[in-house]
Amino acid sequence: MITATLSRRQFLKISASAAGGVIFGLHGLGSKAAGTAARINAFVTIEPDGSTIIGVSQPEMGQGMYSTMSMLVAEELDADWSRVTTEQLPLMLKRDAEGNLAWGLVPQGAGGSNSVVSLYTPLREFGARARRQLVLAAAEALQVPADELATEPGAVVHGGSGRRISYGELAPQAALIPAAEEAPPLKDQADFRLIGREFQSKAKLEVVTGAASFGTDVRRAGMRYAVIARCPFFSGKLLEFDDNEARKVPGVVDVVEVPGPPDDDYYTTLAPGVAVMATSTWAAMKGRDALRIRWDEGPFRAETTASLDAACQEAIDKGDGQVVQDVGDFDAAIAGASRTVTRRYRLPYVHHATLEPQNY
Repeated sequence: MITATLSRRQFLKISASAAGGVIFGLHGLGSKAAGTAARINAFVTIEPDGSTIIGVSQPEMGQGMYSTMSMLVAEELDADWSRVTTEQLPLMLKRDAEGNLAWGLVPQGAGGSNSVVSLYTPLREFGARARRQLVLAAAEALQVPADELATEPGAVVHGGSGRRISYGELAPQAALIPAAEEAPPLKDQADFRLIGREFQSKAKLEVVTGAASFGTDVRRAGMRYAVIARCPFFSGKLLEFDDNEARKVPGVVDVVEVPGPPDDDYYTTLAPGVAVMATSTWAAMKGRDALRIRWDEGPFRAETTASLDAACQEAIDKGDGQVVQDVGDFDAAIAGASRTVTRRYRLPYVHHATLEPQNY
């Protein structure tokens, strides 16, 4: 697993760029000189020896992003999977027409188990674009039409003459060829070599040995840390807060309000709160402890586990529960049964939260 690093200048360049500008402004691996790795696009870097580094845009947190995301790119690239390694891509942002920050190339969050669904086609297209550039570079090198060429894992081949050029030889020139606006046609499912097959995880060794770098491992010059005092009540609101004592804590830099979700729209934040920023996590936590906050407890202040359980029991007794699936004639089967057994099962609410810090 390779960790991508950005200077402040590089980050600002990416943040202000359109998607096309992000591709070639990532980090030092973008060199096109002979003898160095050639970055063909944001997701594909090829070493002189033909080994391929595939960038992963999503955070890896045990769900297998380093394998599944890189496999989508490698399938269309026709990469030699045994020689594929991965790198975590930096956060790629751009400004939209209104000047707001937006994803530079693809969405880079993880949640809702939708990474493969949402990126299945876009990542394959990045692989297909890189493959096309390698074919065009081979056509120039061999002085043959591009449509006479095909690819096999890690190489471009000319069927008519039997000549073969490895991706490592072609990559420096391929990196100089502008990507077409439209992605080339993608493979038919019947031609897949990788997608749908089972392989060992690309990140397993790094994760097991502790060598993998996660968000909580990152340290940067001038870095700041933040913690948030969240409203402890469902649909509660922040009424007011006093941050005088919090600002006296050594290391605290600022205190800001975090707006909560709208009452009548899809939420993007879990709850309103007050964020404390500091030069260390400890200072931020001590600053949060020093806040004086008054909350509106919201419309569900009287709810308890017992009251929710009673409401469920009442709904079942009245027959007001939701029917998820109805197969056959249940009422007739019960009426004609020689013996019936009635049982009621209850599962408690399980908090969907991790024990460790949610930082990847």
